[in-house]
Amino acid sequence: MDAKRSMPAGKRKLLVFFPGYLLLLLLHLLVFNPAFSQSTVKDLGDVMPFGKKASDTIQGSEIVVGKIIYSLLPIVGYAPANGFVFGSAVSLARLFGIPPTRLSSGMLNFQITTKRQFIINARSKIYLTGNKWFMQGDWRMLFFTQPTYGLGVVSSTSETMHLGVNNLPQITIPQAEQLKYNHLRIYEEVVRRLWESNVYAGIGLAMDQHFSIVDERLDTVGPDVYMTNHYAYSLKNNFSSSGYGTNG
Repeated sequence: MDAKRSMPAGKRKLLVFFPGYLLLLLLHLLVFNPAFSQSTVKDLGDVMPFGKKASDTIQGSEIVVGKIIYSLLPIVGYAPANGFVFGSAVSLARLFGIPPTRLSSGMLNFQITTKRQFIINARSKIYLTGNKWFMQGDWRMLFFTQPTYGLGVVSSTSETMHLGVNNLPQITIPQAEQLKYNHLRIYEEVVRRLWESNVYAGIGLAMDQHFSIVDERLDTVGPDVYMTNHYAYSLKNNFSSSGYGTNG
């Protein structure tokens, strides 16, 4: 893994738009080709379970080569790191060749949270004809907020909370330091089947880029100077505190 200290503005723009190019490639593989004409356009009445015969449901969901099977689902949930989550997801499935070619699938979802987060996630598993090639992707774009507590057991003690239970020795818990940042993740693997075995070999890309980092509690010029753990660690290790990444 190589750590990136900072990124020029032009490179940041390229990284932001790069997932869009990859998404267009995925849509081209799954949708924009002559076989897409076999897919049927559906309205709300087609996808609702009532008012349809069982035979119609079976025929409409039959899996044939080149036919797109898709579904649109809502997302509602809760997680401590996100708060309440709302969004939607579209799932696609398609056969790229006759059996034994495995079914390929892809999912794209958008989520917004009550903690001011916006998340875009695209995942895909694509098997080409005869399972000779397999491509697996996990692409994410996060506009995120998250508290950080520093690394290790030694962190900033300028503002801590003391906790004692049943007269046991007190322990100190550092208070959260809020960060805002954008996170671009591109994980992609492309492998080829070796002969007629179930062994595959290929290459992969693992890229994580954090940029537009805003350390909300950092104050280096005010009357009450506050040095956050994130800023202190970046300064100590000669990292840029506004953006860095790892590639592999």
